[in-house]
Amino acid sequence: MGADAVIRFKLKEGGILPDLTFFEEGDKYNIIEEVEESEYGETHDFYNLMRYYGEGYDARGPWPYLLSIILTIMESESVEKVWYGGDTGGVLEEMTKDRIAEITNYWIDNGNRPYHRK
Repeated sequence: MGADAVIRFKLKEGGILPDLTFFEEGDKYNIIEEVEESEYGETHDFYNLMRYYGEGYDARGPWPYLLSIILTIMESESVEKVWYGGDTGGVLEEMTKDRIAEITNYWIDNGNRPYHRK
């Protein structure tokens, strides 16, 4: 078993959900759901079955694909903040330009090799 990726965001009051139909097409698991219990102020969850990617973990999730989803949500004028993490740790990190750069640089240097070396 591994950690699944969690992508959550806070929608502005009266805001329109970001258009993620490109990512949902043909996949019943990639859907946006309202968050019932908010820990960080998040209002919505982009439900998916992708593995988490991050330094200090197996580094096996599809970071370029996850990043494209995160960036699409972030660029929406209706979204205030975006968080990302794994579903087993209970901790989500706010996605900032700096944090995205850190994870992306780790991806460039390592890809999925840490997981495949096991």
